[in-house]
Amino acid sequence: GRSTLETIGEKVTDPATLNWLGVALVVGQHPGAAVVVYSYAAAKGGPTAQLAWGGVGSALEEADDYVHAVSAYRRALALGPRNALDVYGLGVAYADLGDMATGIPLLTEATQLAPGFGLAWDALGRSQSCAGNMVAAVAAMKQAQEVDWSGSREAEVAPPESDDDHVEAKKP
Repeated sequence: GRSTLETIGEKVTDPATLNWLGVALVVGQHPGAAVVVYSYAAAKGGPTAQLAWGGVGSALEEADDYVHAVSAYRRALALGPRNALDVYGLGVAYADLGDMATGIPLLTEATQLAPGFGLAWDALGRSQSCAGNMVAAVAAMKQAQEVDWSGSREAEVAPPESDDDHVEAKKP
């Protein structure tokens, strides 16, 4: 018999819709199903194929299949311009495989492509730490915090103080 995913993949003709379904499946923690749906989107080709192959890579990473994630991200990057999300995913996949010599330059590139991409800075910091480059790790983690800082985050970390000394004195 045919699976529901095969039926959807064949009947839905819009690759963008399949890509959104893939996102929903990854977020819903169904990476195997997401790989199937993204694969149908990728097979349709066209302008969303790069996005679909990046989605395959992301779903494979969620499933802890880093070897195949590397292949999917490489395919995505071969289809269009280098973008921070796919370069980041490829760097993380290599780092998760323990190949810091390949992962760190890719994560560095991702931070250069999108300097405000906090997750890329965080992954770079963790990878540098794993490689024993503690000075570079601290610098990357500091940058990760800088780009993720906002007014709401500041209020969360340091709530505004009261003008009443008695109120402030009772705080831990």
